[in-house]
Amino acid sequence: MKQALKTKQSVFYAAVFVELSHLKNEIENRISGIKDLQVPFTEHLYYYHHFAGKFSLKNILHVLCPDFSGYENLKIQNGTM
Repeated sequence: MKQALKTKQSVFYAAVFVELSHLKNEIENRISGIKDLQVPFTEHLYYYHHFAGKFSLKNILHVLCPDFSGYENLKIQNGTM
């Protein structure tokens, strides 16, 4: 079952690659510009004891922006709607 799924995924990605091959350079440029925003926190370049050793956005955002209440208003909570 897993092998069949992997094969279907490979075929899908190959088809997408062919279809978007004209955008290869633009896609590579965008990907190279992506930065991992977790690095400053996990490498303790910025640390606050209220992070409690957790560095996901949901764990640190309320510490950095106490007035932000965006997550409470989202339809999706704990991975479900």
